[in-house]
Amino acid sequence: MTSAALMAIGAVPFLISGQLAGIAAALGVGLMTAPFSLIVWMAGVVLIGAPCWAVLHAFNIRSPKAGALLGAILVFVATTGVLLLLTSMEHGAGLWFFSGSLAAIGAIAGWAAALTAYEKDAAC
Repeated sequence: MTSAALMAIGAVPFLISGQLAGIAAALGVGLMTAPFSLIVWMAGVVLIGAPCWAVLHAFNIRSPKAGALLGAILVFVATTGVLLLLTSMEHGAGLWFFSGSLAAIGAIAGWAAALTAYEKDAAC
């Protein structure tokens, strides 16, 4: 899911400017990063998400809204931190747009996880 978002986000500027050849490049980069991003995403879920989820569970905070908020916050902080530390990306609007876009994906993942784990009707 993260790679699909990277492909979509990378294609937006090319669509706006009308450069269709750039879309293929953005999609190619997204496909090449898919295996790596899946490994990083799963490691983040296990090493960061699970302990935070356990804290919410211990405090009986089990709503899908709480899961979405946790997912969005963790992904936003992790993405922003990595981009600030490991890249030369400007600290402008692009950084916040990219981090916010991935945070939206984290919110959807957290909402779906909480809904699946705690809602009685989710299994139907």
